[in-house]
Amino acid sequence: MSCGEDLRAAIDGYDGRSQSILSEAAARFGTAADYLDALVALAADQDGRVSDGATWMLKAALEDRRKLAAGQVMALVDRLDGLATWQARLHVCQIIGYLDIPIECAARLRDWLAPVLAHDRPFLRAWALDALCRLPDAENHGQREALLDRMAEDPAASVRARVRRLRKERAFQPK
Repeated sequence: MSCGEDLRAAIDGYDGRSQSILSEAAARFGTAADYLDALVALAADQDGRVSDGATWMLKAALEDRRKLAAGQVMALVDRLDGLATWQARLHVCQIIGYLDIPIECAARLRDWLAPVLAHDRPFLRAWALDALCRLPDAENHGQREALLDRMAEDPAASVRARVRRLRKERAFQPK
């Protein structure tokens, strides 16, 4: 069973609040062989509601122990500039820890995440920081500590809490 356009149509009804539409779509299409491919493709849909819904569903799938293959991760990274809404960006930041990121994608992800550290939305800044600290590239420990020190001065409690959690986890080691 292929789900591409049917999944998009199901997500199109998402109002940005009621996740029951997304859960129902996941239940309906989640067993399709191309489900994760379709979500990756829809992540950068021009319709912000579709993008938000697809990235929410992708996050839910990964939290449910599904895995993206290296090619799917690379396809998602290739679509980062198409994420038009802060919610879609947030979902992608939140899933970085679930991904086995090919080393060739790390620099591209870092370049995409760095400006998000200055976003108006504190929760997005916090998760961009989390994502940056989980990248598998060769950044040294000192650079990460300097970033954490800088972000520990953020006025938002959510950002400072994420700094404390990252330091506690010692999640700075490459995969």
